[in-house]
Amino acid sequence: SNEWDVDCNDYDECTDDSCDVSSGCINSPVDCDDSNPCTNDDCDSETGCTNTVIDCSDYDLCTKDGCDSGRCVHEDKCIEISCYTNSCEKEVGECVYVSIDCDDDDACTVD
Repeated sequence: SNEWDVDCNDYDECTDDSCDVSSGCINSPVDCDDSNPCTNDDCDSETGCTNTVIDCSDYDLCTKDGCDSGRCVHEDKCIEISCYTNSCEKEVGECVYVSIDCDDDDACTVD
């Protein structure tokens, strides 16, 4: 380094700083894409790249919320079980299973 070196640092974490002999300082934007469609990719001038997970909450305690290929998905929390009805208590997100009569009055089948 000598007294003639140009300082191209723009003190912005969202740029790659370099110097071109013919055109001078170049402050190219950084690529913050993490190739994950379930994150929001952004850049903060002070801290650099951020990759924030997409909030897929539907605020329904009876669903499992997630992200699949950039799209929010909400699956029922309560699975279906043969010979039971299922429901979900919305206030607490708990599954309620009630047995039902599955007897088909056929001695040759397992009910």
